[in-house]
Amino acid sequence: MALSSPLSSLLSFCEMLCVKECCGIESFDFAPVHIASWLQQSRGEPAQKTIGDLKQQLGDFKNRFGTASDTEGYESGEDEMNQIFSPEQVDQLADQLLTNLEHAVALTEQSNIVQWKPDGAPATTEHHPEFGNQFVRALAWRYACKKFDANRHVSAEDLETILNATNLSASSFGLQPYQLVVIQDRALQEKLMPVSYNQTQVRDASAVIVFAIRTNIDEQYIKDNARLTEQIRGLEPGTLDQYAGQMIGAIMGMDDEKRARWASKQTYILMGTALAACAMLGIDSCPMEGFVADEYDQILGLTDKNLRATIVLPVGYRAADDEQAGFAKVRNPLDKMVVRIS
Repeated sequence: MALSSPLSSLLSFCEMLCVKECCGIESFDFAPVHIASWLQQSRGEPAQKTIGDLKQQLGDFKNRFGTASDTEGYESGEDEMNQIFSPEQVDQLADQLLTNLEHAVALTEQSNIVQWKPDGAPATTEHHPEFGNQFVRALAWRYACKKFDANRHVSAEDLETILNATNLSASSFGLQPYQLVVIQDRALQEKLMPVSYNQTQVRDASAVIVFAIRTNIDEQYIKDNARLTEQIRGLEPGTLDQYAGQMIGAIMGMDDEKRARWASKQTYILMGTALAACAMLGIDSCPMEGFVADEYDQILGLTDKNLRATIVLPVGYRAADDEQAGFAKVRNPLDKMVVRIS
């Protein structure tokens, strides 16, 4: 049985864009915040029909292939989840998606800062200064943490929020020529500290996020991205062929060094989003360029994954004795920073 839309579109959105050898159900992220993003971004304000169709499809999926059926489970194709599910696993997957869908709907309904029309435009032009002020205060609170409290840990939910927010960052052509490598292994973090010029943040952080560029961007990667866009947006296959050709001409017209620089620039945009997400959650971070990239690649096995480390972001909570936490933030006043042309 081939899964149909909207369930197939939701699954496509939840699939993580990981390394090519990563496959199966492990490559999917069914977090409620991710499903909420799909509901809002690919479908506009969630319609009851879409949600109802999803619930119906998941119920049918469970009835046909779960423990209540007389089948041996469900075998999904490579273009779906590339997985063989036992009846018990079918029940577990369907129940997880149904539960997380309910949480996603609640998240969307509670997000009342800006409501969105189905065409992606704001449903209201009402100004929300309280949200803007909160964002500015969060950025004013943020600093490059010099000493983390090794005994405090970022919750799994908050870390997923940071990763989801970062995944929504802008990128050239929307191609995302990078991946996030998340490290939560103190022994490995200890190993990385000497090749980070002995900066203790890498060792003591709750998690270390390495922003790595993809070194294997090719025509097929670009075509696959176009196909994914068509699928998620419900476009006819081949609609984006001409645009894909333009991207291929632009990206593949670069030599390897220039393409690497182009990809590296995207990771800095990504880093900015991650820093803002951490600040909004009251989580400390420290953007770092001070590390030996080749050593990171070797220790983390990135070269074999067609990746190259470009920036590092330890995240966690500041230590009580980090003196720099209390330093005043030094920035140029706006009249020196901004050139206004009107």
